[in-house]
Amino acid sequence: MPPIATIFLIDGKLGGVPIAFLYILVVWGLLIVGGAVLARPLRENDTLTATESEGPEVPRTDG
Repeated sequence: MPPIATIFLIDGKLGGVPIAFLYILVVWGLLIVGGAVLARPLRENDTLTATESEGPEVPRTDG
């Protein structure tokens, strides 16, 4: 059995919460934080591109 799988065989609790449940919550939280960190440069680049690509003003021909 892989070493990481043995965490689900532990019957212990930490603060009254099963260790397997805490493990899943911590991994889930780290994935969210990692996604936010990796997406930050994309957001900054998107904002920069939007302000640069406004283009020339087109005259209105409403009449």
